Amino acid sequence: MKRLKKLIDSKTLFTGSYSDAEQHHDINIIRYDEDGLHYRYGIFDNENPSYLAWEEPNLYVLHELDEEVKLSTYSYFKGPISIFKSNEASIKGAGACHMYTTPDMAYIFVSCYGSGHIHIFSKKEKAFINTFTPADDHKEEARAHGSIITNSEKWLLAVDLGRDYIRVFNMDNITEVPLVEHSKFSLPQGSGPRQVILSKEDRYIYCMNELNNSIMILAFDNATGEVTELIDTIQASEQDVNAVGTSILTKDHSILIVPNRGPNSLSLFKVKDEKCTKIDEIDCMGDWPRLIAFSKNEKEVFVANQKSGQLSVFNLQRTGKSILKYIDSIPIPLISYVEEILE
Repeated sequence: MKRLKKLIDSKTLFTGSYSDAEQHHDINIIRYDEDGLHYRYGIFDNENPSYLAWEEPNLYVLHELDEEVKLSTYSYFKGPISIFKSNEASIKGAGACHMYTTPDMAYIFVSCYGSGHIHIFSKKEKAFINTFTPADDHKEEARAHGSIITNSEKWLLAVDLGRDYIRVFNMDNITEVPLVEHSKFSLPQGSGPRQVILSKEDRYIYCMNELNNSIMILAFDNATGEVTELIDTIQASEQDVNAVGTSILTKDHSILIVPNRGPNSLSLFKVKDEKCTKIDEIDCMGDWPRLIAFSKNEKEVFVANQKSGQLSVFNLQRTGKSILKYIDSIPIPLISYVEEILE
């Protein structure tokens, strides 16, 4: 096993996993330090806690279920370690696969792959308060996936993987019932947009496409809330058969890292506005890298390798050519999510 020899700041991670007939801890607390990755604590949730969001002392847990949308709030205490459910909210829908929020945001935006809905959860009211329901006017099923708020906080962008849309919602109208889209942009058929990431000043959108192995760079007008044009399309991986996973962009908006669930690799790109240039593509050290996440200081990249059931960690070296160096892995069955928390 490869390890860095220099001192590593210790970190605490939450992971979420798909549940299984063979019961396993599907919410885990993992410690990372100079000796690698270690288990600290785990619980049985048993309802596919596939996506998490940490906001001290709360851990928001999204359950990917076939018959309903369920969002639970767990309270976490570290001395001694304990986790217990303090709230549960549910609403119609299916296949809730993604949620977006930040600690200073009043809402959580939940996307449903199974039903196409986008739901809004109020942290204050501890309940769902609004819903976007896609129109029944398309031959393809709506498949809502990743969402994000613009840096200006004026717009919510959400992708529809099934219908190849980027939808835009006005944050000023976010609580008006029902939720309606402000605008939408049609991508080339068969793109399968999974996630959008924004440039520093919201001028450009980097769209990760699951179905056609691509990253699309689009222009966005922050004044009007409209995606105006498709500027460029590049391959995410050298291997054509690929399902792009949930990707990350450094805080200075200079390095994009993309997990590839076909070749089981990580692609690194240098980013500057509308330019996206590939630097490298390396082995992810597992099977089916569903999601990757930075540590808070962006010195590490954590990889949720779902099918091989393992969490892997890499060191990101930013001097000269930016490269990832493999450090360690730990078994976590059906892992789908990882996030560092600050203690």
